[in-house]
Amino acid sequence: MPRHPAITIESPTNIENVLNEQKIRDHLLFSAAGDIEGLAAVELVTTRRESFFGISYNKKVKNTVLYGVDQLLEMGANPNYETRVKTTTLMQAASDGNPQTVASLLKNGALINTQDSFGSTALMEAVQSNKIDNVQAILEFDYAGYGMDQVDINLCCNNDGPQHICALSIARDNSNSEIAALLQRHGAIEYTSGDVVITEAELVPTIVVNAHTQGDVSNNRSNIPLASPVNSQSTRIASVNQSFLDGRNSR
Repeated sequence: MPRHPAITIESPTNIENVLNEQKIRDHLLFSAAGDIEGLAAVELVTTRRESFFGISYNKKVKNTVLYGVDQLLEMGANPNYETRVKTTTLMQAASDGNPQTVASLLKNGALINTQDSFGSTALMEAVQSNKIDNVQAILEFDYAGYGMDQVDINLCCNNDGPQHICALSIARDNSNSEIAALLQRHGAIEYTSGDVVITEAELVPTIVVNAHTQGDVSNNRSNIPLASPVNSQSTRIASVNQSFLDGRNSR
């Protein structure tokens, strides 16, 4: 049972009537998605008058009912509900929930490549939280079978900028080699400046590539990756061996 009910109602009504409201169902689904057991609760608090040794007092009576993700979806909860900062129910599940919830939301039409106000996706949230089971659920879902767009594994937070923050760069920043390897097996690529892509084999083993470029007029070199801070992820580039640089500049 969730530690805190998702919704507490203090009125002389019944829970079924409350759940007729779309916004209540959506809110409950969002809460259940972020619960490791996929549950949310409605707590109805009523007050009744009682007496004790001739002294009247008000007594609060609580009735708590649990609702699961699948049940809420069947009741019409919106799988693509968004908060004010555009955090979706699927992002909530990917970050804090379980893989079964992730799969249930996808089967019911949750959009996988939606980005929140910061550019993050459900896949990025799962990677950021080191939820490898949720990452795997997202990568291995049968999108074609459900007539949905495939997950964009290389989608970046800041597509228009020179610095790239994608699922793989987040995994590297978290030093999670297992998730990084899983992403690469499903087609994740390493980014350097702009749209230039270099392969894993060309990198120093521990490198994280998120960089801008700067020309070196004296040596007639260009496109040399330099260390570059990345906004929310603090991703940095490690040292690149000289043979790699010379090899790229001789092309």
